[in-house]
Amino acid sequence: MNARRTRVAPRPTSRGSRRRSHDRRMGVPLIALAILLIGGLIGTYALFAGSRAELNEDTGCPVKGPSAVTAILFDRTDPINDKQKLYLQNKLDLFRERTEKYEEVHTYSCKRRSKNPSMKRPGSPVAPE
Repeated sequence: MNARRTRVAPRPTSRGSRRRSHDRRMGVPLIALAILLIGGLIGTYALFAGSRAELNEDTGCPVKGPSAVTAILFDRTDPINDKQKLYLQNKLDLFRERTEKYEEVHTYSCKRRSKNPSMKRPGSPVAPE
C-alpha cells in the first residue's frame, strides 16, 4: 500500500486565541518589572529609614551623639591682612559645604603668646584671658 499522506492545513486561530497568547507574552515581563520596581522601592525605604538618626526633642541633635567631631584652632597671635581673611573665609565656606549632617564642629582661638604654651584637649574649658 503505497498511500500518499495528505497534509492537513492547520486550523486557523481565532482572534480571541491570538489575543490571549499575545497578552500572556506581554504580561509576564510586565509582572516581573512591577515586582522589581516594588522591591526597589521597599529596599530604598529600608535603607534610608534605617539610617535616620533618633533626635533629642530639646536640642535637635542625635541622641547617640554626633557622627564626627572636628576641632578648628585659630591662631590670632598675629593680625591677618585682607587677602588672608578672604582666603580663610573661602576655606571655612568650603568646609561648611563638605560637613555632613549631624557632625559637630568646635572652634578655638589662641589670642596671646605665652612662654609655656600648652594645648588643651578639645572640649575642655578654655582658660579666661
